[in-house]
Amino acid sequence: MARVTDGFAPAANFFYVALLASITKPRQVLRDGAVLPDLGSDAASLTNSPVDAWYWNESIQIAFVKAIDNKPDTTVTVHY
Repeated sequence: MARVTDGFAPAANFFYVALLASITKPRQVLRDGAVLPDLGSDAASLTNSPVDAWYWNESIQIAFVKAIDNKPDTTVTVHY
């Protein structure tokens, strides 16, 4: 993901990435090479996390990543 034009002020200081049809829980999720904490299956923990993190929703088989919007260019990597 890359911010093409800067200067936009979003309402929140973070964004979510949903990995649709993940089928199985990821082994590891990284942002720009740094391992993100796995918050288990608790969506509220992800919502309340002040840092980059992720969680797996088994019932809908989607991994959700929360990334703090503090970089103009970022890469999220998922290992299954």
